[in-house]
Amino acid sequence: MTPEQRKTFKDAEDAFRTNDDKYLMVKRTRNDLESLSYALQRGLSDGGAWAPFAEESVRQQLLSEVARCIEWIDDDGDSAPLLELSEKLAHFKKLGDPIKERACFYEEFPSILN
Repeated sequence: MTPEQRKTFKDAEDAFRTNDDKYLMVKRTRNDLESLSYALQRGLSDGGAWAPFAEESVRQQLLSEVARCIEWIDDDGDSAPLLELSEKLAHFKKLGDPIKERACFYEEFPSILN
């Protein structure tokens, strides 16, 4: 194999790897968004473990956004660009993480006192 052929194959391999990495990042981010959406829906629904730790108006708004997101994932999520998926994931983490942290704190609080 000549050095030019070797370089051509190496460049092609690098391009395939880059495309594979991008594809996997999109799929991973989509999966993370879907998992978080279902966790928020389950945790914030009436009787959910996180529901008592969110203001009712915030909880209802977040549940509504989550429902729309789940529908969007089912309809358009497979073809969504990474940036859009990442923005939605960051948005739900920003809103949901503080609620989840409050719930975890109050769940663990009795053991801290003992």
